[in-house]
Amino acid sequence: MTLHPRAISEIQQEYKKTQSIRAVHRQLGHSLSTIHKYVRQKFPNTTPQQRITAVKTKSELLTGIYVGLWMGDGTQYTDNGAYTTKICSSKTNIELNQFVQKLIKTLFGKKTHTNVHPKKNDLYIRMYSKFIYNYIYAFVAVQESKTHTVQLKQHISNYSEKFLRGVLLGLTLSDGYVKKTLVFRSTSHQLALNFASILEKYGFTPTIRKKVRKQPNWNDITTVRLGIYDTKNIISLLNKTILETGISKMSVQQLKYA
Repeated sequence: MTLHPRAISEIQQEYKKTQSIRAVHRQLGHSLSTIHKYVRQKFPNTTPQQRITAVKTKSELLTGIYVGLWMGDGTQYTDNGAYTTKICSSKTNIELNQFVQKLIKTLFGKKTHTNVHPKKNDLYIRMYSKFIYNYIYAFVAVQESKTHTVQLKQHISNYSEKFLRGVLLGLTLSDGYVKKTLVFRSTSHQLALNFASILEKYGFTPTIRKKVRKQPNWNDITTVRLGIYDTKNIISLLNKTILETGISKMSVQQLKYA
């Protein structure tokens, strides 16, 4: 069956946006073979995407980094049967965005795509996968508002050393500030406590302060901070962690601020 040119154009435009034949199928309802036919007409090098059903590596370090990034800057939702996961970033963070995309490719075998806000610096690293959507819930707990309630699912004593180092790096790259001092702020008090507990596990002495904000609809914010001496040592640990990934040779400060 030959589709109307308008329907063909709609398929091709939707594929250009999602880079996923299955996402086009869920959005427009045409069969996978029909979609593939018309996508191939415009994008001849397109091959059917494999459904992600498992991680490509059992690296607890890479898993921890992804979990930390997601807890800090991740968001996800379902729409018309499509399972969408996004990591929020900025178009100015070129090196960090490349690192995150390589991490996801290594961990899940999934190619990601980016959306940039036309009037802001906001950038979203986006992927469609039911497996990836559900994967995070093996490690984190959230209530109705992810931002204000996200935390590790279990006590940190139940996780491996490599996983926790990964989480520490992921949270620092997402919601952390690391220059002369290391600072981590979150409206999820429990997530801030997770961050502090991991620091303490490695012998650091963070200060924890919770600021109660009285403005309507403003959530309290918890700040975890390390002094200058401890920050120098944590930077060394984070840089070592980055090198262990095999994804980048940059320092944590280069990834965040280059």
